[in-house]
Order: sequence, then C-alpha cells, then structure tokens
Amino acid sequence: MPFKNIVKALLEVKHTVIDKFSIENNSLVIDVHPTKSFRHRCGLCGHRGTFYDYGNGKGPRLWRCTDFEGHKVFLRYSTYRVYCPHCKTVHTCKVPWVAHGSRFTRYMRIAWRSVDEIASRVKDDKGLHREILHEREALRGPVPCRRMDHGSPGPGTRRVLAQGQD
Repeated sequence: MPFKNIVKALLEVKHTVIDKFSIENNSLVIDVHPTKSFRHRCGLCGHRGTFYDYGNGKGPRLWRCTDFEGHKVFLRYSTYRVYCPHCKTVHTCKVPWVAHGSRFTRYMRIAWRSVDEIASRVKDDKGLHREILHEREALRGPVPCRRMDHGSPGPGTRRVLAQGQD
C-alpha cells in the first residue's frame, strides 16, 4: 500500500488527493486537493458551480488535524471562490475534509466528541471530572448537560457548574 494511501486512511479523508508532505516549525504539513469530481462545489449547498476567482489572495489555508506522535498535523490547500447557480451568489469552494467555515478537519471535530464522552465517564471523586469539564469549556465553550445513565437522576447525571460555584 503506498504511503499516501496510509496517510489518507489515518486522516480519514475522502475525495482528497495528497500532493506532498513537509515539516514546518515542528509540524507536519500535508498539501492536498479535492478529487476532480469534488471540485468547483459551493461551500454552502454543495452544488456544482463555476470558478469565480482566487479570493482575497491570502495564500493557502491550513486546517488542523488530530496530532500524530506528538506533532501537530495540518492540511494545506489554496481555496478559491465559485459562483453557485443554485444560491445565485459567490461562495468559497467546498473542500471534502472540512465543514464550511471551520478551521478543523471533520476527524478533529469527531475527536472532540470523544473527549466529551470520556470526560463524562470520569468519576467526580477528586474533582477531576469538574476540572476536565472546565478545561473543555475554556477551549470549546459550554458543555451541554445530558444524562449518561438512561434518564435516572443520580451519580451518573452530568451537570456543569458555573465558574466560582461548588
């Protein structure tokens, strides 16, 4: 199996072609582009559009992936804008590895959901559960309260305290 296919499997990206790899500032940067069938798609609705321009000329964008062996991993691609006949306006092109407007890959967003699930299972015997939730809240915003024990109130019920309350 070629190395590029192994990397695609690790990153869990579809409709993506890997061009090259480089190490910059102790981070792995992977240059990618969408497959031919995925090009010129509207970033909002996904319909095929026509090339409009290269946008504001800030250069290629970077999207953060899940870290690999302690190194940050980024996908790099020069986006462009397309005219969408369905929306009747100009939008940034859709890229298959990220939700529109996000700076994190789809796999990275799934990883945060995993962190939520792990944090919700940690016992609150030494305040570790509360500490994990506060760390997560500082990074990503408030954690939605939900019950993990199929609805019965008790030790499995998860609630988030406002900062400064015990």
